[in-house]
Amino acid sequence: MSFRAAHPLDLACYGPAASMSPRSTPQLLVFARAPLEDAQAKPLGMDATRAAAVYEAMLTRTLAAARAVPGVSVRLVTTEALDLAALRGVDCEPQRGASLPKRVEHAISAAFDRGHAAVLCLAADTPGLDTATLRRAVQALAGPRPCAVLGPSSDGGYYLVGTNATPAGAFAGVATGTSRTAVDTCAALGERGFELVTLAPLDDIDRCADLRRLVRGATLELRLFLAGLVALIDGPSARRCNTPLSHIEQRASSHAARGPPAA
Repeated sequence: MSFRAAHPLDLACYGPAASMSPRSTPQLLVFARAPLEDAQAKPLGMDATRAAAVYEAMLTRTLAAARAVPGVSVRLVTTEALDLAALRGVDCEPQRGASLPKRVEHAISAAFDRGHAAVLCLAADTPGLDTATLRRAVQALAGPRPCAVLGPSSDGGYYLVGTNATPAGAFAGVATGTSRTAVDTCAALGERGFELVTLAPLDDIDRCADLRRLVRGATLELRLFLAGLVALIDGPSARRCNTPLSHIEQRASSHAARGPPAA
């Protein structure tokens, strides 16, 4: 199995976006459950309504980051029909399969059947996943050789996986929700001849305490987003998590008001 770090490539190797048909472009598949379904499965220590609002905010952020990547199409793969403002202009399809690996494999195979040049599956609960990271992931799949890209999560899973060829059977035998999910997925892809590109690890949000870990080293823009999540969490009817983030908005606004340091 061959590994290399993600590096800048020219998106032009896919051809100019204006001359590409939608079916020849790379496709980003955003995997998400309905926000209320996510809230019931992972309540984040608060009532379901507030948790659903947090998940909707993260889904909206992920879709915005994906739609800002040039030369790609974006599709939401979800468990049920959603009526969200962020979905305007975004194609949707249902998740199909008895397990997450089977749903991922089915969605990737269907996208290749539609004629896409590369396919990437994204989690919708990783606020640090930004457009720049998605660009690197897309660029990594632009070469002629079979290649896969994986973004590992700090808990052993992954927030992104993509290939430029159909990875037949690569996901079906991998257990999810374990500390070895990303490692085992890499091994399965390597066994099928894919050169593997790895992205920087990112944290997903499974518990309220994850916010405290995520804010360390966060960019100003991400801090402002996290402050918005804190506003949802710290309402009068929410069960408080012991996450001291109420100062983030004030600090981030202060940094923004000062502007960048003088040259």
